[in-house]
Amino acid sequence: MKVCIITGASAGMGKEFALQLKGRYGIEEFWLISRSEDKLKKVAAELAVPSKIIAADLASQGGTEKLDTALKENKPEIAVLVNGAGYGVMQSIEKSSYEDNAGMIDLNAKAMFTVTYLCLPYMKKGSQIVNICSFSSFAPIPYMSIYAASKAFALSFTRSLNTELKPRGIHALGFCPMWVKTEFFDRANKDKVVNNYPHPYEAAWVVKKCINAMNGKKDYVVPGIYAKINHMLTKIMPHSLVMKTFLKQQNIKQS
Repeated sequence: MKVCIITGASAGMGKEFALQLKGRYGIEEFWLISRSEDKLKKVAAELAVPSKIIAADLASQGGTEKLDTALKENKPEIAVLVNGAGYGVMQSIEKSSYEDNAGMIDLNAKAMFTVTYLCLPYMKKGSQIVNICSFSSFAPIPYMSIYAASKAFALSFTRSLNTELKPRGIHALGFCPMWVKTEFFDRANKDKVVNNYPHPYEAAWVVKKCINAMNGKKDYVVPGIYAKINHMLTKIMPHSLVMKTFLKQQNIKQS
């Protein structure tokens, strides 16, 4: 059976990927993974196609073991893997908790690697991997330092992985959107440190752009003209200037 596995599938871009991948790549069943079983059930009902719900905290070893067990028991062919689980914290290191910062590393970086590693044996020629890496992966970001660092790992890992998997005919794509209108900010910016999100994009639109790029040869995609211009600037500007620009552009409330 061909399956699509989506982590972080209960809301935001993870949910949007599930809705837009329906009927593509010969997918016969969706495996939806998130901490909230109730929210996953709602997504599955909205999809109205065969779906397997795995309620798990992927930042913990027990969470990834749930996926490992399901893979070994079902032995599916994974047509698409979307690593969408992740969160951010917009705050200085001194004012944010150790648990929040360590959790970002565990979920955004370690869990992404672990899930991918577990899924690779079940992939064949034509399989697709999408890792949500964020625009933050291109430069250090003050007051989002751990988040940006974890996403830099994600993008570097994805691009290297894509080259390694070419002999197997498997495509790995880093998805690097800028600000996107999702529930992400409810947790990330609860202290109102960031006071401006210039040119935010709709989740449905950026996910559509990413899915279109899955059929291409690129190893990462930056959707949107405004985001592309800013990406170009991160390539040519000293990162010290990029960080100063970010603080001003996003109207950061500095400690």
